[in-house]
Amino acid sequence: MTRRAAIALLCGGAAALNPLGSALAKQLHPGRPASNVLTAGAIYAVADLAAQRVADPPGFDRPRFAGALCLGCVWMGLCIPPVYAAAEALAPGRSPGKVVKKMLFSCALLSTFGNWVTMFARRYLQVLRGVDESSSFRDCVASCNRDIWPVLRVDLKIWPLYDVLCFAVIAPDWRPVATTLMSCAWQAFMSAVSARTARREAE
Repeated sequence: MTRRAAIALLCGGAAALNPLGSALAKQLHPGRPASNVLTAGAIYAVADLAAQRVADPPGFDRPRFAGALCLGCVWMGLCIPPVYAAAEALAPGRSPGKVVKKMLFSCALLSTFGNWVTMFARRYLQVLRGVDESSSFRDCVASCNRDIWPVLRVDLKIWPLYDVLCFAVIAPDWRPVATTLMSCAWQAFMSAVSARTARREAE
């Protein structure tokens, strides 16, 4: 996905999904952690379902779907919100310098360590399920170390721009909604990458 396409997707989605955004804003609220976890898990599961339907060949893998649900609850519901809250606390305000500091803080944690962890979680779940019997814990680590760089290159075309918009334009009450929707699309991409790698290594 190019930077221009990412901008169009973000702007078009924001306009088209405004009623949905209003509903999500009531669920993804800092004072409602349980609601955050469940809503984020459901959104991640839908993203994985979309990735499975557009795969070649399309299908429906229930354990993979359940894994995406759990990953969404833990990662988007519990891990990402504190990172954005910490970034805001580190440099409160919307001046250009503070926005850049928050963007760098977020990307330093989520674009590198965050992507690696979610990629590993998806792949190692495949091993635990017996889908990829030829792989081990060490193999998963090695494949993630190999594939993180292409993922990072795509990530850095999208997330720094989003973070600048998030911290400079989007109101704090709406940031969880916007970030969850962006993460939904990103995790669909990550799910497709992990599934493609698993099929390649199984052949």
